[in-house]
Amino acid sequence: MKILRSFTVSLLAVAVGSWLITGSIIADLQKSVLQKDKHISELKAELEAELKNKEEMSRADRANKIKKSTEWIMHHSSRISVETATEIAEEVCKYPNPILLLALIEVESGFVPSAVSKAGALGLGQVMFDIHKKMLVDLGIVDRRDLFNVKKNIKASSAILQMYLKKNKGDVVKALHNYLGGKDGKYVSKIFSNYVYLSLEINNEVPNL
Repeated sequence: MKILRSFTVSLLAVAVGSWLITGSIIADLQKSVLQKDKHISELKAELEAELKNKEEMSRADRANKIKKSTEWIMHHSSRISVETATEIAEEVCKYPNPILLLALIEVESGFVPSAVSKAGALGLGQVMFDIHKKMLVDLGIVDRRDLFNVKKNIKASSAILQMYLKKNKGDVVKALHNYLGGKDGKYVSKIFSNYVYLSLEINNEVPNL
């Protein structure tokens, strides 16, 4: 009987010890999980702060580029208001190759939204409605008068420029020749000149074309 009681006590001691050990392990695991959760929360907060900072820097950078672009536009056109110049700068910044697009528009229309050429090219980017009608309609530009609208003309001009860049596998000279309706070294040289000066003005560098 003594042996049985002793054996039972031993079993209870082992069970209690195991329970205590298990409880300790569980407590350690819970502590570890809480520490990891805290670490994850801290990392998440750091990441959110970093993203917010980058977003603010991006907005500030964009605002600075628009400001400098507006100043450059005003310097190259005495026929438009600062409000129109700002609108042009803001719209151009929404599309690929904004500096190249601005450089092209200066040569094409002198930044005058109502410009019309003898050949019938319209607006800022001197878009030929009949030639690009299908693309323009797909862009929501259904009437040639739409091309006197700053937003719509820049949208059209950018789409046409990107189409020719893609067609010529990124060859800017060939793309500009297509855009201009033929080889015109004088116009292309002027566009490149604008591009260089505008890049220096906005980015303090001239990226490769």
